[in-house]
Amino acid sequence: MATYTLTTSVLTKLCAINQFSIPGVELVLFGIRGSVPVHTDDYSFQKEIQLNLVDVDYTRLRCTMLQWKRSTGQIASFPGSTVPYIDSIKTAKKNNGAGTNCMITSYVKDFKKGIHKGKKKGNWHEAFVQTEPRAYRRSADNFSYDNNDRVEYENPGDNLHAAWTDSLDGKYSSEGCQVILGMPKCANRIKSNPSATNTGAWAVVQKNAYAINQISFPYVLLTGYEVMSMADRSDVPLQAKLRFGSSGPLVQALQNKLKKIAVFTGNSNGDFDGATLRAVLKFQQKNFGNQSADGIVGPNTASALGLNLPMI
Repeated sequence: MATYTLTTSVLTKLCAINQFSIPGVELVLFGIRGSVPVHTDDYSFQKEIQLNLVDVDYTRLRCTMLQWKRSTGQIASFPGSTVPYIDSIKTAKKNNGAGTNCMITSYVKDFKKGIHKGKKKGNWHEAFVQTEPRAYRRSADNFSYDNNDRVEYENPGDNLHAAWTDSLDGKYSSEGCQVILGMPKCANRIKSNPSATNTGAWAVVQKNAYAINQISFPYVLLTGYEVMSMADRSDVPLQAKLRFGSSGPLVQALQNKLKKIAVFTGNSNGDFDGATLRAVLKFQQKNFGNQSADGIVGPNTASALGLNLPMI
């Protein structure tokens, strides 16, 4: 099991490499798919956080959610999951993947304070609500997600909320939402126990965010492998890459390249949006095959397009 260390300089460089333009807000959310905190019950803000690289698991909480105070350079880590639970995946497979999805690694700006409205009204609770379209995959062929699964772009209602478990190995609740270890304060729990409140890591995440005036929270989602690779080389120049949520002149240059080969018909606005993602996937599928079509413009895709990605 590989262990790596995160600091604010590592997170800052990850955002720069991926061309994520993070606004000057007090608190940023950061999801790492396939990593768990070394200290799973320490939720305090620190200058350094240690994580273990692990395999993605659709039956246990095997991801990490971070709250990042950029102004102070402090990070707090919380066990969670950025993939749906296996039971939901199995049900969706019977419906051609509908009803459950897996958010692709990306940057989104719109997790806002609100109410997560689950299927049972008594379970509704304060959370962070998705308000804009994003990109995700649906699996219709097996019980996991890979580049062969179809990509859709809309608002599927995937919020960030409590996982409905206080155990790292317990059954958690997600059909595509980002979830954090702990139980929520809600009407059904209060009905059976009047003193019921938020528990576990979720209690700390909710308290930290709801105690400040910030309403909308930027969210970065990356894999543990790429975060660890960056953490181990944070002091050397690394090549930029582009993906859903990237923005700026490099994205505009990418869009112009895609226009020249007639796979992109949108505006070259410098925003890596759904139309840009679809064009990149179409190009990758044609030139590299479905299994290599991840929607990320790295060295191979950039070279095939004749796009120069600078060192950061």
